[in-house]
Amino acid sequence: MPAEIDLTNAERLYDQLYAAVISGAAVIIADFTATSFCDSAGLHRLIMIHKRAAARNAQLVVPPGGSAQHVLELLG
Repeated sequence: MPAEIDLTNAERLYDQLYAAVISGAAVIIADFTATSFCDSAGLHRLIMIHKRAAARNAQLVVPPGGSAQHVLELLG
């Protein structure tokens, strides 16, 4: 994932992750270890991807590490 996720690149991030979801992948790994900032637009897109993946019996996995991962844990 990019160093910063905000309104300017959240849609592109969504598109990349959604492509993995519709490809039939059972597990999609989003590595946020290099991400230091994620605004509400980015979080919204990640929640949408999580829901879309779950609807296809896939799992969005965020490996430990990075400050954005902590925010995602707080959001559940």
